[in-house]
Amino acid sequence: MRSTPALLACLLMAFGQGLQAGAPAAQATPSVPWLKPTKAPLVLNPYGGWIEAISFTADGSQIVADTDKTLHFLDLSLKPAREPIEGHRQMGDRPAFGPGAKQVFVTSWVTSATTGAGGKRASARAGELKVVDWARETKPLGALKAEVSSSAISADGKRVALGFENGSFQILDAATGKSLLGPVVVYKGVDAGGEFIATISAIAFSADGKRVALGDLEAQLRFFDAGTGKALGKPVGGHSSIIEVIAFCPDGSRMVTATQDMGLYVLDAVSGAPAGARLDTGNKVTALAFSPDGKRLATGHFRGDVRLWDFTPPK
Repeated sequence: MRSTPALLACLLMAFGQGLQAGAPAAQATPSVPWLKPTKAPLVLNPYGGWIEAISFTADGSQIVADTDKTLHFLDLSLKPAREPIEGHRQMGDRPAFGPGAKQVFVTSWVTSATTGAGGKRASARAGELKVVDWARETKPLGALKAEVSSSAISADGKRVALGFENGSFQILDAATGKSLLGPVVVYKGVDAGGEFIATISAIAFSADGKRVALGDLEAQLRFFDAGTGKALGKPVGGHSSIIEVIAFCPDGSRMVTATQDMGLYVLDAVSGAPAGARLDTGNKVTALAFSPDGKRLATGHFRGDVRLWDFTPPK
């Protein structure tokens, strides 16, 4: 288990990155044999708002990015392909794209305080899962009992996986919001001065939808059966920092993970073992998406920029 000083160091590192928010400095985009940039980064939010979610359209011809309550549509040269869509969600909501990016699944969590008789204060917490389309038509999918820290949609668009701040995950029907599995408590967390913090930092379905991969605060990757919630093997180490986001290659052979210390990793999709050299992006990745053919990877970053890469799966 990671010690409290190490956890605090990670939190301080994230805070330091926030102080440096803004447009990325002009420099050559790094590369490794398995991942090479196709274009210079495009800054969508010069004020430092990070990219919350990113996806390709179903035909792979466009990239859709969600930043600062706005959906941006880009062609593969990273130029605007159509007018942005604004107002599909609130500032604090957490978005995740469905297949083809035609829908945005949004989770919200609100904490409110009230003062009653005798000056006593009470707090109430409420969460909601809903889905929004490009016409900004919203369909509520149900209430949430815990704060969501990560979310993902299965490749067929039929299920939503939610990772929570309390160390559990849940799988829901994407059409009705009905719980299909859980919540299942899978992570105890790290001791931060007597209080355990158990955030599920990242979550993703495998390409075939049979497994779920989770990231935890100890820089470990965990695999679970998406039908039963049973753990598949032991937690896998090897990451240098907390895993921020996970994406599986459509052919099911590889997965890519992004860490808080600006690293990108390519791993075997079954074992989680490293399959290639780590890439230091120089700007923390906050969103990942493979093109439908698996030949490109789109990344959204902490400082508001989008990048497009050629992906060559290591043998």
